[in-house]
This record gives sequence, structure tokens and C-alpha cells, in this order.
Amino acid sequence: MALKEYTIFITCNGGKTYNIHLYDNIFEAKHDLYSMVELEKKRNRLYYVYNDFYDNEYPASMNCKIFCLKERIVSEWEKYSDVSKNINNIYEFPKNLKIFS
Repeated sequence: MALKEYTIFITCNGGKTYNIHLYDNIFEAKHDLYSMVELEKKRNRLYYVYNDFYDNEYPASMNCKIFCLKERIVSEWEKYSDVSKNINNIYEFPKNLKIFS
């Protein structure tokens, strides 16, 4: 069974998105998300949660705090090797990368 990791992404008033603490179970992540929403309610601030399990009171807006609980699958650690990334010391650029315009 694959392990999952959770985090809460936050965007404030259309600014840069950042994430906070990593969680190893969904219950702790949801608990903290609901705690953050309660704090926004207590301070009479607009907020929006971009997850299907949450029933939003306000519409999504650029002038509010936006939360999104996300998950990802955690893979096993792999041994790092320069050889597998760089054959004969020649770097190959991705095919869709335009070097010169």
C-alpha cells in the first residue's frame, strides 16, 4: 500500500501560494484546516476552501484567503547517481525547451 502525505496550500488575497506543515494522515490535516477556517470566521475574514468535502459560505474571490488540502503519494528513497542523469558528461536539454528565441 502506497503511503500518502498531505499539506494545506494557502493563497492570501491573490498573492503567492505557500504550503504549511506536512501531515502523514488525513485526519490531522483536516483538523488543522478546520481550525484555520474557524480562525478566519472568528476574525470576520472571507475565505474559500477548494476541496469537494467543504461547504463554502463565500464564493471564491481574489480578495480572500484560499485554502486547498492536497495529497501526494510518497515514494521510496532512491540512491542518487550522476551517471544516470548525465551520460558522458553531455547534458541533453528537454526536447520542448527553446534555448534561443
